[in-house]
Amino acid sequence: MEKILDNKPNNPQQLNIALLIDSFEVYAWEYSMLCQILKEKYANISLIILNKQVKEKNNTSKYVLYNWFLKYQTKKYKLKNNAFSSANAQGLFTDIPVISIGDGTTLLKGKATDLIIRLGFNEIPKSIFEMSRFGIFTHHKETEGTLSTPDGFWDVIHKTPTTKTKLYLLSDYQSDTPVVCESQSSTHDVSVNHNMNTAYWKASLFIPRVLKQLHNAGLENIGNSTATKVKSTGSSIANLSFFFSLIKYFFNFTKHKISKKLTKENWILLYNLEDTNVSTYDFQKYKKLIPPKGVFWADPFIIEKNDKFYLFLEACGTKIGAKGIISVIEMDKEGNYKPPTTILQKDYHLSYPFMFEWENDLYMIPETGQNATIELYKCTDFPLQWEFQYNLMENVMAYDSTLFFHDNKWWLFANMKQNKEMSSWDELYLFHADSPVSKTWTPHPLNPIISDVTRARPAGNIFMKDGKVYRPSQNSAYKYGYGLKINKIVNLTETDYEEITIESIEPNWDKSITTIHTYNKVGALTLIDGILKQ
Repeated sequence: MEKILDNKPNNPQQLNIALLIDSFEVYAWEYSMLCQILKEKYANISLIILNKQVKEKNNTSKYVLYNWFLKYQTKKYKLKNNAFSSANAQGLFTDIPVISIGDGTTLLKGKATDLIIRLGFNEIPKSIFEMSRFGIFTHHKETEGTLSTPDGFWDVIHKTPTTKTKLYLLSDYQSDTPVVCESQSSTHDVSVNHNMNTAYWKASLFIPRVLKQLHNAGLENIGNSTATKVKSTGSSIANLSFFFSLIKYFFNFTKHKISKKLTKENWILLYNLEDTNVSTYDFQKYKKLIPPKGVFWADPFIIEKNDKFYLFLEACGTKIGAKGIISVIEMDKEGNYKPPTTILQKDYHLSYPFMFEWENDLYMIPETGQNATIELYKCTDFPLQWEFQYNLMENVMAYDSTLFFHDNKWWLFANMKQNKEMSSWDELYLFHADSPVSKTWTPHPLNPIISDVTRARPAGNIFMKDGKVYRPSQNSAYKYGYGLKINKIVNLTETDYEEITIESIEPNWDKSITTIHTYNKVGALTLIDGILKQ
């Protein structure tokens, strides 16, 4: 998550919070958010303001087509854990005073709070703004004269590559509103239901994260925000206007279905044995390593030994439900290679076999997110024998763990999901330890250090060039593993993290290659992987 405040020493003072609701029946994502706030010590919910003048805005004939479409989506694309299902939050607030207001003028006089969280109130009375020292957190921002639609709705309709989820800070009635927390995910191909669900389960994490940052920074720094300001925008969902949007949606839906049936795709490797410069990427020179029918190869890492290259990779059957295994391919300096040999197989999915050397031993950290672990393996007989050591972390949904040694510390980068409904593509977390084989990793205070599907997830070894540090990352905006970004790490400390993207790579050199997913280079060999369209 981007830092919205300057880092300061911990402040023991709790933030005083008021909550705006229309009813104690809240959405499931809101209930989850409230539980997180109450569990931590950063804030204290001291007042509930209950709206007694709820205005229903979406039951008029003006929005019949929109309401029908939501029902159609709910029926066609069922959710395992619906962010918009109902949950009763009254039991969470048994000792917290509740004020029920009508006109919002008399009962709030003399009340004061640091921040307000808005989970209701289509219209916020002026007296509520006046009682908050620093403003009102809200996930919704309505445009005058239109019905507010959930985040993620229009992105599917208009087929935008990413869906943005935002947290706003309202300080008064104004057209420009600061965004204090923002993330973007890959937009679902056809399901508005799934897209909105992903957006709001992610949104459930925003306010707890920001409250933690505010608590650590100190209340006096709440105004030192680097958040951007955005103007209100909206799209009409009145029947006539929405009708033309639906035509576009169903056209894209049909096109997507036909394309999936007519197109066969498979993950392959591509390699180059020329000593290319890491700042240029001429992939037209790369040769294809195509797996046998019914198998795909992905996530290649390289070890150079005994004048040969050893390509460690994920091998997986193409049938739905197949689990990845870790295999190795031996390649000579001319590019001749032997068939892969399986070296690691579990009853859960394995991929991304990141490797590192430590005290003259070779270790591997394969991706084991399906097992909720980060596992460490030691090579006992190169390259085929690997022995499990222990878990570096447990009870974590972590993906593509990548280690890097810098300033006498080992840094662990990994994408993570804080709940099962989130995507594993979106958020990058950072940890550090004195040893790469440690069982104790300290989380970075800015976690997640990146919340952006276009550049978060690791895509290979972090490398150095001319004294600078570069981190390859995945861009999954259009589809999983669509492209690569090369990011220069400009600040990596226990309190700060900053990187800038210096190269954005898309699969545009060969019409048969539709993605470029990871990048690794050792000696004269450079390896990438991607999808081959057949």
